[in-house]
Amino acid sequence: METVRVLTLAGLLAALMAMVVWVSRRRLTKQWEQERMRLQREKEQYLARLQRIQDTFVSQQSMFFSFHKAGGDFVHTSCYGKLWGRVQPDSVVGKTLSQFLSPAMEAVVRPEYERAWNEGTALQFEVHSSSDRHYLCILSPVVQNGKVTEVAGFVFDITAQKSVETSLMQSEQRYHRLVEMSPEGIAVLRGRKLVFVNPAAVNILGAREASDLVGTSIVSFIHPSDLESVRAMTMRLRRERQVVDLGETRIVRLDGKVIDVEVVGVGIRYEQKPAIQLMFRDITLRKQAEELLQRAKTSAIVGEIAAGIAHEIRNPLTVLRGFTQFLQENDDRYEEYYRIMLAESDKINTIVTELLTLSSLTSMPVQVTDLKSLLDSVVEGFAEQCAAHGISIEQTYVPGCPRVECNPDQLKRAFTNILQNACDAMQDGGMISVGISAFDSEDVTVEIADNGPGIAPDRLSVLGQPHYAMQEKGIGLGLMISYHIVHQYGGTIRIESQVGEGTRVIVRLPVAVRNLQHVGQGGESL
Repeated sequence: METVRVLTLAGLLAALMAMVVWVSRRRLTKQWEQERMRLQREKEQYLARLQRIQDTFVSQQSMFFSFHKAGGDFVHTSCYGKLWGRVQPDSVVGKTLSQFLSPAMEAVVRPEYERAWNEGTALQFEVHSSSDRHYLCILSPVVQNGKVTEVAGFVFDITAQKSVETSLMQSEQRYHRLVEMSPEGIAVLRGRKLVFVNPAAVNILGAREASDLVGTSIVSFIHPSDLESVRAMTMRLRRERQVVDLGETRIVRLDGKVIDVEVVGVGIRYEQKPAIQLMFRDITLRKQAEELLQRAKTSAIVGEIAAGIAHEIRNPLTVLRGFTQFLQENDDRYEEYYRIMLAESDKINTIVTELLTLSSLTSMPVQVTDLKSLLDSVVEGFAEQCAAHGISIEQTYVPGCPRVECNPDQLKRAFTNILQNACDAMQDGGMISVGISAFDSEDVTVEIADNGPGIAPDRLSVLGQPHYAMQEKGIGLGLMISYHIVHQYGGTIRIESQVGEGTRVIVRLPVAVRNLQHVGQGGESL
């Protein structure tokens, strides 16, 4: 009985052990299955990520690769992606550079491989293939225990980007050429400072090169009387951010010359910062031409009117003068009054003669005239008048004075009127300089200057027009005739004056063509 009980207990223990083993095995089997499934999922995820990477490389026309050095050469150990179907992973893995690259590309790539392997630092370089494609290659060495064991690399097809860069560069170059070759002055302002000027702007502003202007304030070039209007224009540009016609303004060049310019401006960004671009052109010659045309029209109109008025005045003036002389000869009680009446009649007659001159300037014959001799004759006629008022006249002539083509009497009259104005300005004495200051193959410059009281700026701009004289007395007819005569021969008159310092009249006349022919035949040298 005891034996049976022992056997039963042993059986139960065996059964229990078997059950424990079965349960444990099942549990382990389940764990193994779960682990296998987890590993399978991770493998699938890894393969999916790898596939996405490969797809990305393919879609981006790029490759990932790695290589190490074996047997003195570089052998590629892995590769993913492709480059426009020309390079596949199978053609790279296990291959050296010479086995899948052309000799020309290998000559570019191999030195970079050597540098990455030997120096152990990341680097990048570009390669241009014979098929006109551009690639960017990045090499990143893997370093273990201070030694490079492998190099990972990426290569990207950047042909499209290069094409865009090339187009942008060409567009920028074309823009720069347009700016550099533009006949219009172009300047860029940041604040008040010039940060860029093109060659035309350098020339207009009277500089030698752009560096003379860059960094200077635009205010230093604006005529003082136009500063306020320019400031208002600048504020408008910053506010509106569009092309604005700024109209006309005056600029003072580096050499001190004042010129007229037309200006257009626009707000831009220059070097990633807000700026103003100005485009301007020199319109000084156009303004002078318009002024000459206006003077010519005025002179023509005045000449026509003057001729009619002069004849109408001269007829009754002749009668009045005749009766005044008759009374003077037959009645000596009012001798002083008769003398004054005759003197004033003579003045009226002189004015009438001037008026008739305006209507007959174009009808007189011209000839080649020695300008020096003509000026000497004019100065000689003022000798007595100047001596009476303590005025000295200094004559200076540059060597080899040229000749001009004109009517001597007309031109002499023009210089006489100018010199008369100078004498009238210095009733208390002074000095007048007369001479030829410069000439070239086209023009000769005559200057008549005095050290009299000068002319106020508001009157200076209207000289040469009817009713505007250089002195407070007079009607300005003589100066107007001088302008008309000089302009008739293709010349110009410019008057410069400072109050308290004197006045300078600069007359430029064309050199006679026959004078140049005379010089070419062995005459006086220019």
